[in-house]
Amino acid sequence: MARLVLIRHGQASYGQADYDRLSPKGEQQARVLGAHLATLRLDALFVGPLRRQQQTAAFAAEAAAHLAAGPTDAAEAAPLPVAETLPELAEYPAFDLVTKFLPKLVAEDAAFAALPTAPTRELADRA
Repeated sequence: MARLVLIRHGQASYGQADYDRLSPKGEQQARVLGAHLATLRLDALFVGPLRRQQQTAAFAAEAAAHLAAGPTDAAEAAPLPVAETLPELAEYPAFDLVTKFLPKLVAEDAAFAALPTAPTRELADRA
């Protein structure tokens, strides 16, 4: 029987000017994920085009390959298949949407003017 495993991505750098990258915690999550996926012996791996998605797949593949090459549990682990990027797996562009509505947000609260250059989690949540 076939099994489908859906994973979003590791924790991104939320509230940062460059949101589309993994945070240190996200990198750690991706490595733990890779070790788990190595035991599932996947037939295929599909990943979205966003940098945080690509990074998650890369860190996971690195961890899986390390586990599969190691002396312990190597018989139960396998490297991940080469990831195939599917543009359809991109998430909706949340930051682009907020940017489009930024003039209206700033008109309602001047604090939103800092969002593009000095974002914070609190400001992003409010937006």
